[in-house]
Amino acid sequence: MAKLAKESAYSVFLVDDSDADRALLRQSLRDNPRLKIIGEACDGVEAIDYLSRMTGGASHPDLLLLDLRMPRKTGYEVLEWLKQQNLKKMLVVVLAGSDLPDDYKKSLDLGAHAYYVKIPQREARMEMIRSIETLLQVASEGSMLATK
Repeated sequence: MAKLAKESAYSVFLVDDSDADRALLRQSLRDNPRLKIIGEACDGVEAIDYLSRMTGGASHPDLLLLDLRMPRKTGYEVLEWLKQQNLKKMLVVVLAGSDLPDDYKKSLDLGAHAYYVKIPQREARMEMIRSIETLLQVASEGSMLATK
């Protein structure tokens, strides 16, 4: 079973209002064949709209990469909305521009599984992506996630 999970691909939904940050993440994820972007949103309203369609029976992403500070609805508001949904098998990782302890604590209190500070340097960003991939693998082996 572990071998199957190791070979699986994971679907990723990327939510960030910064075009530049999304482009950097897209590039890093493209370099990892196991992580496939299935959708993107520029703010919390778009994220909730997209994820709302998933609660109707469509397969939800394995991983949500979520920025905190966005227009219309923040990442915090998305996390609050997620607590009311049946998307429990989706790993939620906050990618924030700050390392403030309050942001970290509030994100985890609202249900995020992990919190990372955005990294502009390519190699450090790739290491972060590998770390997130490891979280996905551990979660799927523990039956938290349904693998594709």
